[in-house]
Amino acid sequence: MPLLPHRTFSVRVTLLLLINALLWTLIPWLTGHSLPLDATEQIAWGHQWQWGYYKHPFLPAWLAEFSWRWLGDAGVYGLSQIAILITLLFVFLLGKRLLGTERAALGTLLTLGVYYFIWPTNEWNNNIAQMPFWAAAVYFFHRALDTQPAHQSYQNWALTGLVLGLGMLSKYSTVILVAVMFLYLIYHPVQRKQLATGAPWVGGLILLLVFAPNALWLVQHHFLPLTYALDRAGDGTLGFWRNGALALRYLVVQLLDHLPMLLILALAGLLARRFWSWQASPAESQQFLWFIGLGPTLLIVLGAIGTQSELRDMWGTPMWNLSGLIVAAYLLPLSAQHSTRLLRVMTGFIAVVALACTLNATVLPAFSHKPARTQWPDQAMADYVRTAWQAHAPEQPLSIIAGDHWLTELIALRLSPRPATFTDANRAFSPWITPLLLQHQAVLCVWEGRLTDEPAALSQLGTPIASGSQPFAWPKSPVAPLKLSWAIVHPRAAQ
Repeated sequence: MPLLPHRTFSVRVTLLLLINALLWTLIPWLTGHSLPLDATEQIAWGHQWQWGYYKHPFLPAWLAEFSWRWLGDAGVYGLSQIAILITLLFVFLLGKRLLGTERAALGTLLTLGVYYFIWPTNEWNNNIAQMPFWAAAVYFFHRALDTQPAHQSYQNWALTGLVLGLGMLSKYSTVILVAVMFLYLIYHPVQRKQLATGAPWVGGLILLLVFAPNALWLVQHHFLPLTYALDRAGDGTLGFWRNGALALRYLVVQLLDHLPMLLILALAGLLARRFWSWQASPAESQQFLWFIGLGPTLLIVLGAIGTQSELRDMWGTPMWNLSGLIVAAYLLPLSAQHSTRLLRVMTGFIAVVALACTLNATVLPAFSHKPARTQWPDQAMADYVRTAWQAHAPEQPLSIIAGDHWLTELIALRLSPRPATFTDANRAFSPWITPLLLQHQAVLCVWEGRLTDEPAALSQLGTPIASGSQPFAWPKSPVAPLKLSWAIVHPRAAQ
């Protein structure tokens, strides 16, 4: 049977990926009332332009602030999709080196069938920000494995170190990929010899230089993000059987995240044995894909078992960008008929998931007893607290808002000029709030619930000069109104 020309297939794949990115930019933007939790947090952090934050490194926050200033909410949604497109671009480039153009395009398209590449991508966070650097690092790493000519080897190792450094500035778990790459060099009898040359160490030096600003910040702030990560992972007392069960659960969830890809192949009629062969691609390419594609997951699972730590499902987000290429490595060349059918199935898949996203944001809230983060009355709350501030502290600008990170960041985003957030009134979480600033600037405290429910951390800021509460109807949910309470603490009252 005739084959679909490589160029035609690649162009159609590119078009589908661009359409998907456009849909996942426009739908959340047009149907959402407020930005998602993580995106709001990133913008609040980025507004302060710090070299690090109490949970994560700085690069995603800076990018979020820049995109929001440039294009508002749409810019933040678009930022996520740009990250996905860049990730898929490097998946394709790696695929061309390993499998050829046709299978590279096929593998790139199938990657969209991994859960992490569609449904969670409307929320810009450190996981999404890490994905393009992870994929780019793997691509340049594979190029660096080719030692001829020597100057290109140094060049590619330098690029590998650069993108790994940027990955570390996105999320510290990039160190897992660094470890897997190092293990690959040790494991491979030919590539092991590179460790005796200067090229890999040049890449390592560049990684350290890129990461240096955040490394210095970590030292100055007592490695606070690492403490946060350890707290999320648990206290190391899970016990052997429970720890093993949680690790197995994590692996099962990661496997289930690939079910959409399996469904796509089934609907395209490509699960029959005649479409597959162990010899469909070079053994060396298959080995590389399995080692780098599966290695990070196995490494963190073993680490979690060894330390009795709990794994979070979304930590797998950047680790599966090679899944589509692994599948494509065993597929025989497709006929024009089957290529076209696969493209049609992918078009339907993209349309169905986009429709599900739309219904999830427009119809389901009317039946939900817990409003989604993107359905909060952010602008109404911001307008209300601005009026209250102007009535009771008109002599000062509203420049500090204190409370839990979600509520303060949500309200601050809709105020102009935007105030600095003071998370839980804890200076370790918000080091830009200095003691000197608190001596001269009034603070707006906000919390959810009654006036008497004021958190102890906020009450310690001082005696309010004014306070109040106000109910707010949810934009789309029929549940009881949200009750917002507030208090203004004047610097003189805080002394």
